[in-house]
Amino acid sequence: MSNTTSISDLKKFLTKNKGLDLASVNLKDEDTLSTFKWDNKKADHTALLKLLQAYQRISKLLPRPEDKLTISLLKDDINSALVVASISKEKFLANYANQFETHGLDASAFYENAATVKTNVLLEYMRLKQQGEPHISQTNLQSKI
Repeated sequence: MSNTTSISDLKKFLTKNKGLDLASVNLKDEDTLSTFKWDNKKADHTALLKLLQAYQRISKLLPRPEDKLTISLLKDDINSALVVASISKEKFLANYANQFETHGLDASAFYENAATVKTNVLLEYMRLKQQGEPHISQTNLQSKI
C-alpha cells in the first residue's frame, strides 16, 4: 500500500459505494471498476485497488460482510488467508477472538477457513510444480505412443 492510500481512503470508498458486495465483485474487470464511485475518476487507483483486493480476500473468509472487523484486521496487516494461517491458531485467537465475538462471529472458524485456503494454495502450487518435472513429461509421451 502506498503512503498516499490508507484505511481512511478505503472507508471513504466504501461509504461512496454503499451496497457494493466486495466479497464477490470482480476487481480485475475494467468494466466493473468503471462503475465504482471514485474520489477522482481520472486518478490512478492502483494503491486503493490493492487495498480493496486485501479487503476482498478477508471478506471471503467471513460468513457475512463485516466492514468494521475487516478494516480492523487490515489495520493490523491481516490482509489474506496466507497471513492469517502463518500465525499460530493460539496466538491468532488470543489477539482477535474478542473482536470477532463483538461482531457475533467465531474467530476459530475464520482461522480454519484461512488454513483451508492456505492448504489449497499449497496443493495447487505443488500440482503445477510437479507438472513441469521431467518424469511427468516422459510419462505423457509414453502414454501417447
